Amino acid sequence: EIEKEITFYSFTEKFIGQSKNRIIEKTGAKISERTIQDYNRVLDLIKSFEKKKKYNISFDSINLEFYYSFVSYLQKLDFSVNTIGKFIKILKVFMNGATELGFNTNLSYKNKHFIKPTAISEQIYLNLKELDQIIALNLKQEPILDNARDLFIIGAFTGLRVSDFNGLTKENISTYKNQRIFKLIIKKTGKYLPIPLHPEVEKILKKNEGHPPEKMYSQKINDALSKIGFKAKISEKITINTIKGGKKIRKILPKYDLIKNHTARRSFCTNAYIAGMPTIDIMAISGHSSEKTFL
Repeated sequence: EIEKEITFYSFTEKFIGQSKNRIIEKTGAKISERTIQDYNRVLDLIKSFEKKKKYNISFDSINLEFYYSFVSYLQKLDFSVNTIGKFIKILKVFMNGATELGFNTNLSYKNKHFIKPTAISEQIYLNLKELDQIIALNLKQEPILDNARDLFIIGAFTGLRVSDFNGLTKENISTYKNQRIFKLIIKKTGKYLPIPLHPEVEKILKKNEGHPPEKMYSQKINDALSKIGFKAKISEKITINTIKGGKKIRKILPKYDLIKNHTARRSFCTNAYIAGMPTIDIMAISGHSSEKTFL
């Protein structure tokens, strides 16, 4: 039986299917479920682009003409610059995989103009005074907000990502040289990371009889954080400049509306940096692998 010709779609679908067991060479960790969801999303967008624009998709047709047309299509769907950049990066992963295996000979995707668009990320951090305002809130009558607040504060004093600070258990707590620490394998990198427990984190553990706060859906934490920020009167006006649909948009928002899960990690890194902690020490705790990413 003659094997069917490998097309862009047949290769990419197989590539995504095999990604569940693929190991990231740099870290030795498996590709995350979130990344595989992003792979499928990009494939769906390419299919919808082909249908809408009547642009026949093949390895050979993914050239600069395709690139400009596809980016324009994504802009009209109102994706941000950085999200479009992520999609282009994933498309390059597909093309690179096909090239390495000899299924593709079209190297247009390596052209200097076939780039991953980026924009400066305008995310906030909370200073120590603002974190104290959140800690001081009495949320006993609102258990969901109380739990979300405690998870966030752990993130703000450990530098952990939400995927790691959300779901800690008593088993993650250990003692090393008379210092209490969280010990865990970081989900994104697969690396072991011991982190000293800050006094504020110890207070949260004591309040929960030695246990970290209960795990919550990350979107539920995000929803709770804007309410918590409002209650804590973190209402400084922040100007946000974004690009959507290829157009520059300027918004002025109260700071509490911008508090997200990732604000905890950003707050830890920024506050430690301002306090004069050496970058290499902050990176050892936050788990950043490069100074460029950290900065």
